Amino acid sequence: MRNITYHRTLRKLSIAALADLVTRQGHRLTRQALSEVELGNRRVDVDDLVALARALDISPATLLMPLTRDHDDTVEVIGDASAPAEVVWSWLTAEVPLDYRPGYGHTPEGEADINEFRRDSHPSWSRSNHSEAG
Repeated sequence: MRNITYHRTLRKLSIAALADLVTRQGHRLTRQALSEVELGNRRVDVDDLVALARALDISPATLLMPLTRDHDDTVEVIGDASAPAEVVWSWLTAEVPLDYRPGYGHTPEGEADINEFRRDSHPSWSRSNHSEAG
């Protein structure tokens, strides 16, 4: 995962130091396993993702977001699904559906779709409309 390498390097951590930090926080991750992850030879499970994000002091969504230069760069999500970087980020942070396009939320149908997506994606206690929280 390029994001792990990027954020590890930004913090001037070696692979061994990051693996040790993750392990000291309660999630065993060997230097070899982390090296394999960074090389793309080992998949990251959810526990690894959360532990790495915690150790790097960033959000798990930051590790999931492909590295881009600009908000409108096209980002491949998986398979044939792609979208502008800002849409992918908004999707990862549960703000808009992945198929969101500019102007979409300015129509009654689009606004309803976005509200439904947020309702289904956010924990009930975080929803701004408490009448939907039930």
